[in-house]
Amino acid sequence: MELRHLRYFIAAAEEEHFGRASERLHVTRPAISQIIADLEAELGTLLFERQAHRVTLTAAGKALLPPLQAIMGDLNQAIAMARRVGEGKSGALNIGYGSLTLMHPLFRTAVKAFARDLKCKPVYLQGIGEYHTHEHLMCAPSLTEFGATESGRIAYDMAGLGPGDIDVAQLYDCFTIVPILELEELGFVKAGEGGAFFAEGHAGLGGKLPVNTHGGMLSHAHAGAAGGLFGIVEAVRQLRGGLGARQVNGAEVALVHNEGGILSSHCTVILANDRG
Repeated sequence: MELRHLRYFIAAAEEEHFGRASERLHVTRPAISQIIADLEAELGTLLFERQAHRVTLTAAGKALLPPLQAIMGDLNQAIAMARRVGEGKSGALNIGYGSLTLMHPLFRTAVKAFARDLKCKPVYLQGIGEYHTHEHLMCAPSLTEFGATESGRIAYDMAGLGPGDIDVAQLYDCFTIVPILELEELGFVKAGEGGAFFAEGHAGLGGKLPVNTHGGMLSHAHAGAAGGLFGIVEAVRQLRGGLGARQVNGAEVALVHNEGGILSSHCTVILANDRG
């Protein structure tokens, strides 16, 4: 069921009449009638029965309508919030648990719908990988190798890129040793060379791989979700350009890596300012 199918179906079900539904949605009656006909061809009489210009829900349709209404409400709120963010305005987004997830097909449809209207330069998700190795540190399989290698490999494979293609990196740096380990596990340097990479200035602006151009968590936030999200925000800003003194010249591909627990859970994201 596409987004427009969902919107038309809910309107027709609530109004129980194509004419009133078309007036509510500001579309022609033939348009909404065609959508309902498409749904009828796909679903048969599972959710509703169509009689002339009316829609009568079946028992299954009546049971399904409330969660569909909740999803539609969440989508409308997500679209409105994204547009406000795209216009540089702030706001809060409260999506009900269980009704919609970021990977839900309807959410992806909504993202495409409002992305076309955004005024800012788009940034594209090229790859993402996750990996979990342990819960408590005493259960970790190694104290020098954690899950960043695997999450990075998954993200690199999805993007069709490698460490040498990354122009800027935002690494979760809750403690000094963490970005060193991440730098090594993500393939930017060999094991044991991470500390020297930072000490010699290669991670600074103008270096081989600028890291944490927003200042890292000492300048932002630790602990919790905010620190990791700021890394994604900074990566997007770098790829859009215009950051002045902290702008990485020619940045086209960015990597963001976050970890949770005690180096337990890892997530690597690769972003680019071109579809690739």
